[in-house]
Amino acid sequence: MSIMSISLRSAATAAALAAAVAGGIAAAGPASAVPVDRPIIDTARLDFGGAFSPGGPTSGGRLQWDVAGGVITPKLTGNFRVQAGTCGKVRMVYYRPNHTVLAARETNVVCGQSTTPIRIDNFADPLARHVHINLDRRNNDGTFTTVGASVQSL
Repeated sequence: MSIMSISLRSAATAAALAAAVAGGIAAAGPASAVPVDRPIIDTARLDFGGAFSPGGPTSGGRLQWDVAGGVITPKLTGNFRVQAGTCGKVRMVYYRPNHTVLAARETNVVCGQSTTPIRIDNFADPLARHVHINLDRRNNDGTFTTVGASVQSL
């Protein structure tokens, strides 16, 4: 079980993408030139990924970094699995290069034994350089606690 995972791009890839964004040009070339990460979050009661076995995620979700027009739009898709007796949500927090928060977006709360497809792609900013994908469990008092996270960087 992994509570936190971190993915960083190579310095060369990050520099090339930053130059494209700074220059206000869209990433050109084949679709594979658009950076894609495959985040997996595996906790005791909440999981995020692409596919699952009884023990946890077997593949990652998809985080695509769209840099068209010099504006960065992280697009997260995947499946959110909730165990019986638990409620939770997926929350994505967007950060500037200096690690100050730009914004946060989240899914609806999901309860009970289920696997739900999710999509978070409604934030764009030229300063977005990394995201925290958090799995938040609802507590008995209605507040939420982050129980797992994946940090992904452009």
